[in-house]
Amino acid sequence: MLVVGPLVLLAGCNQDAAPADASMGAPASSTASPEADPLAGAPSVDACYKMTVAKAAAPTNDSNPVECYSDHTTLTYYVGTFPDDALEPDPDVMSKECQKRLAAAMGLTKKQLVSSIFEPIYFEPTTSQWSSGARWYRCDAHAESGGKLRLMPSGSTPVLYDGVPTEFTRCVDNRSGKGLYVTCNKAHDYRWAGYFQAKGGKSYPSRASFEKQGKGCYKFTGNGAYWVTWPLEPAWDAGDRDMNCYKQTKG
Repeated sequence: MLVVGPLVLLAGCNQDAAPADASMGAPASSTASPEADPLAGAPSVDACYKMTVAKAAAPTNDSNPVECYSDHTTLTYYVGTFPDDALEPDPDVMSKECQKRLAAAMGLTKKQLVSSIFEPIYFEPTTSQWSSGARWYRCDAHAESGGKLRLMPSGSTPVLYDGVPTEFTRCVDNRSGKGLYVTCNKAHDYRWAGYFQAKGGKSYPSRASFEKQGKGCYKFTGNGAYWVTWPLEPAWDAGDRDMNCYKQTKG
């Protein structure tokens, strides 16, 4: 009797068998990982915004820009960057860089700027933007008086050409004995006249020292009555030494 056994098909000879740990890889992707953009989400220079005091005081800002010839309260005049390896935004860098560029952005001399209520504010990227590689910061000009932001003059940088308008010049109303800081288009009895640098070391001077140095205001008031202001301690620690002098006036 003829017995037929099962037919066995061999996949190949032993010497052709693939190693047990072999694997097949997919084709390489042609899309490389994008590099971090330090300016991702940064605003444009000469962009204008209409925001409140609260928004101006926040560390970040997402307001939509408005036309600079319409009503606005801030103007972006500079966008800087931190080093790529910065771990967090540095407020000292932002304060210094924004302050030193403000006068040119407003079209004013240093003396004219000090006589005005124009001040810099700065904003940093949001947490998510920073985590994605953004390393920019933004400098805005604004003018605050009476606890509110004033509407800025129309136009882009440089903003002014003929000095500081009265409605942005610094004055003091001390008629009620309260020493209120106002703009010079409001009732007042002291008007900004000049400034000089206070003397002192790293330690914050005493009030008596500031008051004694305040007599330097006589050179701006012709020995007449004056009002003098000096920097608060945080500003002193940041390098501010300006003593501002106001001359008594009839209004």
